[in-house]
Amino acid sequence: MISAKFLLNGQVITARELISRWDVLEVRERATASIAADFLATVQHRMPFPVRAIQVDGGSEFYAAFEDACRHAGARSSCCRPRARS
Repeated sequence: MISAKFLLNGQVITARELISRWDVLEVRERATASIAADFLATVQHRMPFPVRAIQVDGGSEFYAAFEDACRHAGARSSCCRPRARS
């Protein structure tokens, strides 16, 4: 199964396929659910294989429109666990 990990750090949104380490990156002005949903379409277009699962960092930009886009695309989405503090 192909999975992509989405991270939104400031103004850079990144998708990485974990096995091949294929990356898709974009710079956006804001972090919103609709921008993340648009980026999902970009990832699907740029990846050389279908995206079946997506892991996100749990930010609010990965709710609402983004979850709807995942369902529409047939991609399972999950949230990664937060890092433990040392």
